[in-house]
Amino acid sequence: MLSQVETINDIDSNVVNLFRVITDQPKELAVKVYWTPLSREEYYVCYDDNMEDELELARRFLVRCWQAIGAKHRIEPVDAA
Repeated sequence: MLSQVETINDIDSNVVNLFRVITDQPKELAVKVYWTPLSREEYYVCYDDNMEDELELARRFLVRCWQAIGAKHRIEPVDAA
């Protein structure tokens, strides 16, 4: 039977992975985040989550959350024509 209410953890496994990495590898994640550039190119690269490295998946999820403009997540670049 499906639940009438779902939490964000049920909808997006990236949240669960992030908290697992924060618990298990906090220093490693902090270093990777510290050395992540604030750039549009890095933001778009972080949408490729076809990997099994939980640490890198957590970093990419944080980048998508923090570098999104106006809480809008875009996968395709917008032409500035």
